[in-house]
Amino acid sequence: MKLIPFLGAILIAANLAACQNTQPPDSRAHIAQWLPGTLELAMADPVRVPEGEIALNDPFDAQQATLLYSPESSRLLAQLAMYDANYWQATLLKNPGLGVELMRPEQGGRWSLGFKLELSLLDWLSRQHRLRFAEAERLSWQAETLTALNQLLRTTSQQWLTAVAARHKTQVQRELLETTQVAAELAKLLHDAGNISELAMLGYASVAAQQAQHLMHAELAEKQTLSRLRVVSGLPYATQISIPANLPAPPETTGQWLAAVDAVELMVLADQHQPALELARRSIIHDEQQLRLAERRLGLRQAGLSLETERKSSAERYHGFGIDISPPLFDSGNAEISGLDARLQQSKASMEWQNLTFGSDIEQNLDALRTSFQRLEQLTANDLPRYEQMLRLSLLEYNFMLGSSFDLLAIKQQALQSRLDHVDTLFQFWFALSELERLTGQNIYPGGNTHD
Repeated sequence: MKLIPFLGAILIAANLAACQNTQPPDSRAHIAQWLPGTLELAMADPVRVPEGEIALNDPFDAQQATLLYSPESSRLLAQLAMYDANYWQATLLKNPGLGVELMRPEQGGRWSLGFKLELSLLDWLSRQHRLRFAEAERLSWQAETLTALNQLLRTTSQQWLTAVAARHKTQVQRELLETTQVAAELAKLLHDAGNISELAMLGYASVAAQQAQHLMHAELAEKQTLSRLRVVSGLPYATQISIPANLPAPPETTGQWLAAVDAVELMVLADQHQPALELARRSIIHDEQQLRLAERRLGLRQAGLSLETERKSSAERYHGFGIDISPPLFDSGNAEISGLDARLQQSKASMEWQNLTFGSDIEQNLDALRTSFQRLEQLTANDLPRYEQMLRLSLLEYNFMLGSSFDLLAIKQQALQSRLDHVDTLFQFWFALSELERLTGQNIYPGGNTHD
């Protein structure tokens, strides 16, 4: 009988060893390698206040500011730490139960002292399945957090593009207003001199008033986009931020790159690096592990192993063990198994649907990127130089008194409208590229990380 206490001591030691783990997992270092920039500062000090003016010279700067100052990025990192704690807890065995019993015969006599140790048999028999399930859950949490962080950074990048485009358009609108105001003032002078009709003068004044309204809307849009950029970057409302005055032109190698890239190649990249698709795959693995764990636990519900020792009033000691099992007489677990199997099929269908939608979105944005680049080439090579030449020729005619001031101002207005079209096309190009990089999960553009 002395073997029973010895085995009990071994089981207690093994149980305590399995429950003892002083090194909690840290998933933040794992996902940092998938993000642009660095997470070290954000992980070291999640609460940080910017000082002075913040220069956001490119989208990468804006993304760095988001990682450093945004409460949303801090929330996601804290959530990841919480998930790690849940994973840590799932890997531990339940603590053993200790009991002491003191009993006395009904007719009186000496007290009987008993000791009891309870260990969860279900935890022991399902430990490996629980570990695999916990690891699958942890991978899913990592992919989920990475997806949210990537989406936050892509939103920051696109908001930076929107803000710079709004500032660029405001500059062009201001020049347009100056041109129409000059035309309106000249028309008023000619009307006062009796050279043109009042209707013609009012027409020029109306155009100037319309351009003044357009400038007001452009200035409002610039302020609003800067405010949204400040918010998504996690900067307080009073923080001053500086951004470039205009959007840059694509490098000369862009045409060659667009001719070589195709949607199938980008979809392969998305399948390898897109966090959302990785999350969908890990969700399937998670559901499979959960189904296997439920099947493993089905016949062992509420099972327990107890080791007991009892000292009788006669000073005689008794040792033994017992096993408690709750047979599935009423709840066989088939409903839970059926639900988990349906969830697994749902995850697989969701994965297929995401593959279809990602492929379609990649194809559409690639077409938009090519179209906007072709339009940029048309504007840069033909339209803008043509208006510049027209302005030079119109100025010559005006100097030789062969053309009127209104002809010169009208051509300048057309040139400025073409510049507005150029700004819109530049924005469409960089936005489509940003969407492609979001969809593929990679920096696919050979021009570097200026427009990450």
